[in-house]
Amino acid sequence: MDVLSLTGDEASVRFAPDSLPILRPGRAARIYRDATPVGWLGEIHPQIVKALNLPTSAFIFELEIGPAFKAKQLKYHKISKFPSVRRDLAIVVDENVPLAVLQENVTVSASGL
Repeated sequence: MDVLSLTGDEASVRFAPDSLPILRPGRAARIYRDATPVGWLGEIHPQIVKALNLPTSAFIFELEIGPAFKAKQLKYHKISKFPSVRRDLAIVVDENVPLAVLQENVTVSASGL
């Protein structure tokens, strides 16, 4: 269920086949968060659909808001006292210096690091 994934702990949500007299056998499930039951999902029993004069089958969904939406505690990472530094380097070079010479000097200088 996408709505329960908003809690940050969708792995703890599971559906297990179950039954209620109001629900059609084989088309009902109990919703759990870890081991705690938090709701139901299923198709209404055909006899009830007929008794209510519904034109087609219907489904119901029930969810206990409190335990179902209990959010996982967020983890955070402490911000470093020494944040990374990015620097831009500008060099003034005479127009007469060929690009090949400039590239070679940068390559030689960088290889010594």
